[in-house]
Amino acid sequence: VGIALVVCYKIVESYFIPDWSMAGPGRVFFVKPKSLIGSFLWDCYLKQSMYVGQFYLVGTNKDAIDHTWKDTILTKDFWRASLTSVDGRLPRELGRWDEGKLTMNYPLDTCDVVVKLPDSYLGIGDAFWTYGKEYKNVEELTKQLEEHYVGKEAMVLEMVRPKKELGVHSLDIVTVRTPDDDVKVLSCLLWTDCTTDSSHSCRAGYCVEV
Repeated sequence: VGIALVVCYKIVESYFIPDWSMAGPGRVFFVKPKSLIGSFLWDCYLKQSMYVGQFYLVGTNKDAIDHTWKDTILTKDFWRASLTSVDGRLPRELGRWDEGKLTMNYPLDTCDVVVKLPDSYLGIGDAFWTYGKEYKNVEELTKQLEEHYVGKEAMVLEMVRPKKELGVHSLDIVTVRTPDDDVKVLSCLLWTDCTTDSSHSCRAGYCVEV
């Protein structure tokens, strides 16, 4: 009953406040059934799985619970630093937009860019801008940021494009460290058939046998 009441409240709230699950390309994971009853049952299942799932994963850990509302530790800066520390390959952060100022770390040259919010998720706040279309120099890029990211901090990353035959895609790979200090792959998922420059817009997912 409690879950059903929460769902009813959220349905009413969505008429006045945008639903976060529908706010970005990642909404593909939250598309509801078309029927009224099916949609309501889906919402109940989703809400319950979030509450129960989080409890199974983190129990009553305060930091973990706080992160179900807002990322403060496990931001994109954290994960990029983790990858950099082990020589992982990742797109360069060409610049940082903060307090209304763009600080460049590398020359812009003719790079296309992806703009991301450090503490966001599911593609919310992402922008994909092409050199020669949205901007032609740092000054024009700054104007775009002033227009779209007022009062926000944003990462300006170089855009990395996939092979044309693969299209936009991503891989979810889960690994485990064994007692003998080896690493094994537990599972691998391929997300593909994307409709935008973001893999969050995928329309197909495949389990890769490992």
